Amino acid sequence: MATFQDQYKEIGFIADEIKRLRSLNTSIIINSHQGFLFAEAAITCMATERFLRIIPSMNATDKDTFSNLIDRALSKKRLNLGIPNNTVSVARYKKVSLQIRNGMLHGNFEQLANHYRCSKDIYFGQGSFTQDIQVIFDLLNHFMSRIDPTTGAII
Repeated sequence: MATFQDQYKEIGFIADEIKRLRSLNTSIIINSHQGFLFAEAAITCMATERFLRIIPSMNATDKDTFSNLIDRALSKKRLNLGIPNNTVSVARYKKVSLQIRNGMLHGNFEQLANHYRCSKDIYFGQGSFTQDIQVIFDLLNHFMSRIDPTTGAII
């Protein structure tokens, strides 16, 4: 019988790409539009949703939204995957994940900037976007660390 990791090899490939992008982006001194921040944001959001969908105990269906999946993953009554650390609240993890995911998916960068009450040039060029990508990256990394690669069960 194939392991969870064998059944969903694509998540391993995607995780490797994210790690490369994260490493590259954090090694570059970001002056306005250097780095691959949009690529990192988009692939990290996509990977988070994909990973949540394949966790066996999630029982995800085609009707589940990203919001539903995040709610169930973070709910103490459901999967209770928890959060990476106590410096960021559950509400912030959820809000940032949904804001970035929806902004990237719909190409609505003005919505992201409006959320932070700044111009999109300031949002993307002066750190808020980079910090938000880090929040989502940390959450995905944490979720992946909580799942047994052999069985897909929560550790």
